[in-house]
Amino acid sequence: MHRAGARGVVLADEETELPGEGAGFFRDSGMAGTPANDREGALAYVDLDEVVTRLTAALEAVDPDIVVTYDATGGYGHPDHIRVHDATVAATARLSRTPALYTVVTPRSWVTRDRRWVLENVRGDRWSTPALDDELMPSVVDDEAVTHVVQGSPTALTRRDAALREHRTQVVVHDGWFTLSNDVATRLPSADAFVRVQPGTGEPMPGRGEPGGLDGASGDGEGTR
Repeated sequence: MHRAGARGVVLADEETELPGEGAGFFRDSGMAGTPANDREGALAYVDLDEVVTRLTAALEAVDPDIVVTYDATGGYGHPDHIRVHDATVAATARLSRTPALYTVVTPRSWVTRDRRWVLENVRGDRWSTPALDDELMPSVVDDEAVTHVVQGSPTALTRRDAALREHRTQVVVHDGWFTLSNDVATRLPSADAFVRVQPGTGEPMPGRGEPGGLDGASGDGEGTR
């Protein structure tokens, strides 16, 4: 298995003065409406075909069987995430061997379940705990839209948490939950959900994957997250 992170392909080191230096080429665009949008080489605002061309070359070099990217909303609406989705959908269709393409989503039932868990388990005035009926992230989908679920093993989840702890300026990992810089308490998932989509169009492909929807990834029960 080879992991080729899109960030390493397209985003330059933030310490460099110009795009094209460092590990990638383009610059972080920041959220919509922020000053970072105007930086030279901001990923979300450069020509899409240039991004696609660079990403296609990087993917061709590793000849992947599977490619995973953001959904069309970019997860939470970040312009760079949306651009990466668009570029990945286009790039996978240009490869000499077409891989299976998946977008990361969150099933609606998981949000309800995990918010209830947070309300029951997170204590302290410092943290914000979302109500069950608070606004949902744009990448939340109806359960029926999910085609594949990957359940994390205990070893994999431990490694995941250790990796998150290396990004102290962006995330704080607690016991079974985490916070970003907004201090909103969010349950650490024990599984990931995906929609298989068509390279070139990004349209969902028919059919369901194993283990057949969400039955094998309820996340409930003693010791689960």
